[in-house]
Amino acid sequence: MNKYLEWKQLSSDLKELKAKEMKMRKELCYEMFKGEQGQIKIKHEFEFENTTFLAVADGKIGYKLDESLVNQMFSEFSDEEKNVLNFKPVLKLAAYKQLRADALLHDAVTTVQAAPTLSVEIIKQ
Repeated sequence: MNKYLEWKQLSSDLKELKAKEMKMRKELCYEMFKGEQGQIKIKHEFEFENTTFLAVADGKIGYKLDESLVNQMFSEFSDEEKNVLNFKPVLKLAAYKQLRADALLHDAVTTVQAAPTLSVEIIKQ
């Protein structure tokens, strides 16, 4: 099989498998948690074909900041509230590319080769 076509098929299969795995993981964990929510860890022992398995489901709570709202409200926060926030610099690439060659910031920026992207389309069959 042509490498491009093989990659396209593998990519498609992987996407489908990831979606199926996530769906099944959620179903299994839902059964194990039995409606419990929050940060929990459940262990479930089961047997299949003379083999004993131990399934461990770890349910965690995720936290996400609304950055826009935090920026709007920041000046109103108490020192205690400000203390629980970390701000990390984010490079604004378009503006960075416009900097003069002698800008000091260049010393703090390194480049790495990103993973390549690839798409294959069938244009005639």
